[in-house]
Amino acid sequence: MTGVATPGLADLLSVMGSLSIILVLLAISAYVVKKLRSGRLGYSLLAPSPIQIIASRSLGRQSSLLIVEVRGTQFLVGSGRAGIAAIGALNPVSGAGAVELK
Repeated sequence: MTGVATPGLADLLSVMGSLSIILVLLAISAYVVKKLRSGRLGYSLLAPSPIQIIASRSLGRQSSLLIVEVRGTQFLVGSGRAGIAAIGALNPVSGAGAVELK
């Protein structure tokens, strides 16, 4: 004999029990985090962002125009190779979806 103990059925059941407990705790944690992020538990883990992208239009491979809303004010923003630049704030104009720069 080499003196190495072979694992028995009790050892295997112990490992399987520990693994199942860890998997159940992991599943419960994932469920709770998902509910917190969606705000369904009455508390939102991630507060809603005050910045929303309303519309975007591609101008080529790496350039685009975005209409971004921040706390009720809309801005026209350009994005390209050189970075992001605010072009101006937008004013709603009477008419369907028409806007003008301030």
